[in-house]
Amino acid sequence: MNKFKLWLAKSACCVPLLLLNNTLLAEDFALESAIINSTTQQAIGGTKETGSINQFFVAQKKVVYSALQGLGVDFDQLPASIKRKIEKFHTTNFEAFHMFSMGLDAQDQGKFAEAKAFFEKAIELDPDFGLAGDLSVAMPPTNVQGKVQLRAAITQASKNAASAGKASIEVDMSKAMAALAAGRNVVVGTKENAPRPENKPGEAFTSNEAGDESDFLPPNVIGLSYEQLVNANAVVSIASVNAVDKDNIGYTAQGELESFGSSEALLAQRNNASNSVIDSLTLADGSTVQWGAWNSADGNAFSLTKEGQTIANLQPELRYMIGEGTRQLPGTGSATFTPAGGHLNNVSGNINVDFVNRTVQLNELGFDIGDISFAGLNSSTTYDDNVLSQGFNGNFESGSCIGCRSFSAEASTYTGNFLGNNADGVMLSTMMTTVSDNQAGTVDATVSGTHVFIKQ
Repeated sequence: MNKFKLWLAKSACCVPLLLLNNTLLAEDFALESAIINSTTQQAIGGTKETGSINQFFVAQKKVVYSALQGLGVDFDQLPASIKRKIEKFHTTNFEAFHMFSMGLDAQDQGKFAEAKAFFEKAIELDPDFGLAGDLSVAMPPTNVQGKVQLRAAITQASKNAASAGKASIEVDMSKAMAALAAGRNVVVGTKENAPRPENKPGEAFTSNEAGDESDFLPPNVIGLSYEQLVNANAVVSIASVNAVDKDNIGYTAQGELESFGSSEALLAQRNNASNSVIDSLTLADGSTVQWGAWNSADGNAFSLTKEGQTIANLQPELRYMIGEGTRQLPGTGSATFTPAGGHLNNVSGNINVDFVNRTVQLNELGFDIGDISFAGLNSSTTYDDNVLSQGFNGNFESGSCIGCRSFSAEASTYTGNFLGNNADGVMLSTMMTTVSDNQAGTVDATVSGTHVFIKQ
């Protein structure tokens, strides 16, 4: 499904369907679509369907099939899961569909409160309209008027959806860094939870060479933090912690982090930027967690490449943290993790994990990032029991900031993964949404960092 969507996005875009006679009293309708090449802005196809209202939803599907044909997509060759989604009628209640359409329009304008009301009305009219129900749950209850408020609303929507089991927060660092380099906005959004592998417990691990009698190698856990000055009044700092296959991390002969990612997707490379190892610590299982930075202060930028082609040269600094992930989490008991080292300063509080119920509790966390101090940060979430990821994420539920004009805890996010053979540590990233003052005036910013907590 993702590849199919990506192909559509790259090749062409479909102009939204136009309901010409869209009043509920109208007996007839006209649907039109146009396929526009997003590169040349030239029309390369389209269709029109007309009829009576009771034929509307069948006509809608005809327009979709025609659009696929215009794009050169053979419907019969699509995966069965995609065909089922295309063929599915989310609703056949025209009034419910009308409310849903108005909700989408309000959502596009940032009128989330109105959108939520429209989606709820659609569900009232058709209780089986699941798509409207999902969007109703995800919508934050307020409208937005500014950048910080928009980030708060988006991350609150992520939280609402995750609480309902609909989505999880994800930050793809390579793509986010590329977007920043291109001058685009980066926000935290939602993504459907990936299905967990069935009956393939070792699928996500790097296998040892043939004849090796040891267990599967664990994944690496890598934490990254990157900051870019967008303009005098906006600083964007992004951070994330993820479990990655060992084959996707490269080292020099001296053991320095050289690259991460894959050449087929996005590959971050140090090139001639300097590498500085700041510090390291040893976990109870004997594995090491190391943190440092790539620095391009001398003009030698690190880069992002795709399929061998450079798409962005980045500077001034990328901070990293790397360690071995947990092979399999305990199924009994609980543990408390306390701060041990990393890119955050003056860290306090703890993380409590219940391995029976898979819950993670962040308790009274506090830390400094630059001149800003955060305190009283609390949150609860659950970790993913997918064998590879062992990850968790969420939004803070409370907290305060010294050095900020304003601070939104609920718009501030964290991600984490377990470290060591026996869940001996936790690597945590934080991304905090703030407004502060400097010589340039009011600065709308996110600040971020990564840190290691060890089991007591």
